[in-house]
Amino acid sequence: MYLLSLNHWALRAATGVAQTIVFRRLRLFTPRRAGTAEEWVGEAIIGRRDEVFLVSKVLPQDASRAGTVAACVGSLARLNTDRLDCYLLHWRGHHPLQDTIAAFEQL
Repeated sequence: MYLLSLNHWALRAATGVAQTIVFRRLRLFTPRRAGTAEEWVGEAIIGRRDEVFLVSKVLPQDASRAGTVAACVGSLARLNTDRLDCYLLHWRGHHPLQDTIAAFEQL
């Protein structure tokens, strides 16, 4: 496995880039939740989900207990997958950290 990750800016370069990357053995994806990056990655990993390590994140403004769960459900839908390998808090915001952690445990 190559230890290289491309974020959404790299994936915006051209249609099909993410899929090409998967075929060339890049295995770590951390798509941006906003915009269409998650959809691009979701399309790229169709039929190859078990070959990649998929990371997503909750944005600080959504990091309440309910908001964290809702954000994860949305990411799963946009990525067209039933699971993430890692889900993280993008950065700490105004929601209590214990609420975000409780949501992570729930997930």
